[in-house]
Amino acid sequence: MTGHSDATAGTGTGKRSIGQTLVIVGLASLLAAGIGIGAAIVNPFKAPTPEKGKAAAPGGEGTKHPGSTKPLIDLPPIVVNLAAPRDVWVRLEVSVVFGHAIEKPEQLAAQFGTDSLAFLRTLSAEQLEGPAGLLALRADLLDRATARSNGAISDIVIRTLVVQ
Repeated sequence: MTGHSDATAGTGTGKRSIGQTLVIVGLASLLAAGIGIGAAIVNPFKAPTPEKGKAAAPGGEGTKHPGSTKPLIDLPPIVVNLAAPRDVWVRLEVSVVFGHAIEKPEQLAAQFGTDSLAFLRTLSAEQLEGPAGLLALRADLLDRATARSNGAISDIVIRTLVVQ
């Protein structure tokens, strides 16, 4: 026939044995680990430390968001069905941020939660679709919060919105 021996017959096909593949993968892994260790030695990660000499934030009721001096109150989840279609439900978890200290912030937050529940019942599923729907919902809720609190609520944070 062609005069090829068995030893040279498989070299032109480009196939590698499992052993050769394992060696290549092992070497690539060692190379990646070495690069990672070298990068950590050159530029070590340091956890941020609080700055000394800073005064504590002014006290307020509610929880404090890390990095913020404004009180943040998490409302209980609001679960309500929409106006159209009636079989679609919404679960909304929202927090309110107070711009300044007020008396009874929990009571004001609870009133905002009740207003939000009533407002959500007037919406349709189409109004909540996409990023524009989420932004419009946030803007409407913030308008209601500002009006209800006479400006005491400075922002709202939508933590979760599930439409089902």
